[in-house]
Amino acid sequence: MSGLLVGEENPGMAYIHRIIGCTAVLLALMSPCADAYGQQAAPEAALTLDQLVGAARRYFRDTAEFLRGAKMFKISAGNAFWTMLPGIVLSADPSGYVFAAQPTDPAASLLNAQLTSSKPCPALTMTGKVLFYLPDEVCGTSSFAVHNDLSFHKFAFDVAGLPAPVKISPFGRCMLQRYRVEIEFQSVTLPGDKEPFLVPKQSSAHLETDKGAIVITSVFEPKK
Repeated sequence: MSGLLVGEENPGMAYIHRIIGCTAVLLALMSPCADAYGQQAAPEAALTLDQLVGAARRYFRDTAEFLRGAKMFKISAGNAFWTMLPGIVLSADPSGYVFAAQPTDPAASLLNAQLTSSKPCPALTMTGKVLFYLPDEVCGTSSFAVHNDLSFHKFAFDVAGLPAPVKISPFGRCMLQRYRVEIEFQSVTLPGDKEPFLVPKQSSAHLETDKGAIVITSVFEPKK
């Protein structure tokens, strides 16, 4: 049994608004090493953590202001949270992660890197509402793919601490075996702004259980 769930109801709106506010603050407090990003040339070798943080400061903003509300919020609380995770990860204490540059993909002109928790992740638990699909603690491996100009192409997050027993809709109690989130980005420019920045283009959460799979996909449309 499998299901494709695209959230149409969201009982956790107040929670999402709070997350958005916190994310905007976190991005504003990013490492000062990113301030000189505008003077950096496109990387010719492996991607570095400083470059990732600098790119996040340049390209990520609070998406609530320029994505259509109907598109942004008529989705699950889980997917709304995941779209903000790349900025949260890159604004965290670097000592909490192990950074590893990955081989460059010449065909796609992409630079790749991973951030893995420096401490063992606890067993996953999900004690919130069954329709939110959010783990109590977000811990796992973040994967970033960026273009040569350091603009983000794709972000993926593999949740650790699995397999683990959970209770989620529509399966009830089951064994969660895999939880992966993927986000693709698109470039937008606000009137009066010279620099483009990035917003989600599509996000998807894949949950695989012993009773079936759930895929939650949201497509984001900038305001016209």
